[in-house]
Amino acid sequence: MSYQKNSTKKIVLRLLFLSMCTLLIFTSCLKNIEPPVCTSTGETPISNVMGANTTTVNTNIDIAVDFQAVNGCGNFNSFAETTVGDTTYVRTIAKYDGCVCTQDLPTRTGIYKFKRPTAGRYFLKFNKGATSLVHPVTVQ
Repeated sequence: MSYQKNSTKKIVLRLLFLSMCTLLIFTSCLKNIEPPVCTSTGETPISNVMGANTTTVNTNIDIAVDFQAVNGCGNFNSFAETTVGDTTYVRTIAKYDGCVCTQDLPTRTGIYKFKRPTAGRYFLKFNKGATSLVHPVTVQ
């Protein structure tokens, strides 16, 4: 009888050990893996500005602003502007979406909307890196 109890205990212990090992193996593979966030923004210098140089009071004009993205995931995001008197300093902000991007340097375009409530001569200074590209606009 003693032999049978020891044998049963060994079987139970082995089954318990195997169950624990199996549980450990299967649960160790379960991870809460969240996809990486691969989005960033950054200021980028412009390469060209095209648009009208005259407009009327309270009328929008569109100015096409070309900039070079630092990789293939770059696209136009927004403009950041600071106005001092009759001069507006405009910076182009690009948005980079994607974890795997081509390493080309594409030229992208953003449309800057310009409108003033009073007549006068205004100067738009677009950041071109160390210098600025000046685009004068006369509002009549």
